[in-house]
Amino acid sequence: MTTSNRSSLLTVLLLMSATALLLPLGGCGDSPTDVHSTEPSLSTFCLTAGTQVSCTATLLNQTGQHDVTADATWLASDPAAGVFVRPGVFSPAKRGEVEISARYQTIQTHVPFRFLVDPAKTPQYLQFLSGIVYDDATGTPLAGATVEILSGYAQGARTTSQENGFYHFNTVLAGETFTARASSPGYATATLSYRVDPPVTFAGDPSNSPFLDFRLRRLE
Repeated sequence: MTTSNRSSLLTVLLLMSATALLLPLGGCGDSPTDVHSTEPSLSTFCLTAGTQVSCTATLLNQTGQHDVTADATWLASDPAAGVFVRPGVFSPAKRGEVEISARYQTIQTHVPFRFLVDPAKTPQYLQFLSGIVYDDATGTPLAGATVEILSGYAQGARTTSQENGFYHFNTVLAGETFTARASSPGYATATLSYRVDPPVTFAGDPSNSPFLDFRLRRLE
């Protein structure tokens, strides 16, 4: 999958999860963002508001888009991290990681928003980081390569690329520049600095997506 294709995929996922950015897709298939879809879907859109997180919930079904923020049940992955002081508004009680989602009737958010929260600070978005490790000369994906995060919030995290060269980290801090390194026997180590932007911007597409590829040069 090319960087361009990844960016396009990320944009689609973000549109699915952001109320203000939901757009109907062409055709009458079963896309969650298609107003002709027979399956209703629920999307949330969250922004930081002072020390709180403010979210809206939108139901998309055959009759269009409906704001159901006030009627949804709001969920936090760690109830001890804070409370919803009113529908969609999460107020942290301690520092920690939390996923925020909503449920309306039997429908639950597909893509939750994730934050690092602190009662005394502005919440910070948490993102994933994925990519592919390649042989630089041939473009072949490399299995078994070690990818490590050397600095920042996720410092010390380590993973191994799969058969198709794909690697994945569950959590990095959005907006923070960090250093990551990929290595594999017989190849020169590659070290990159990168910053993943928050999952949503007003333009609907982060300038730095959560996809970072490595290209390793074979040693002579």
